[in-house]
Amino acid sequence: MLMDSWYVAGEDMAEGLPTLPSRHPDRQQAILAVGRNANNSHMSLVLQPYQPDEAKGWIWPKPVITHYDQPVDAANRVEGLLDDLFIPQGTH
Repeated sequence: MLMDSWYVAGEDMAEGLPTLPSRHPDRQQAILAVGRNANNSHMSLVLQPYQPDEAKGWIWPKPVITHYDQPVDAANRVEGLLDDLFIPQGTH
C-alpha cells in the first residue's frame, strides 16, 4: 500500500492532540509505504516525510520509520487498513 498523508510526530504532541491531526500546526506531509509478502511471513514499512519547495523542487529529509523485510510473528504483524483492503470481509 502506498499513500500520501501527513503525520504528527510524538514529540510534537507532548500535551496530547488538542486539535484534529489535519489541522495540527506541526503536521508534516509524508509518503507511507506498507507491504508484506504473499504468505505474510515478512513485512516492510517506511514513513518518508517530504516538503514541496518552489525553488528546489522537493525536499526529502531522512525517513522517520524504516523497517525492511522484517519477519512477521504474533508480536509483529501488518494488520488493519492493509487487511481491510485486500482480505474479504468476515475472514479476519
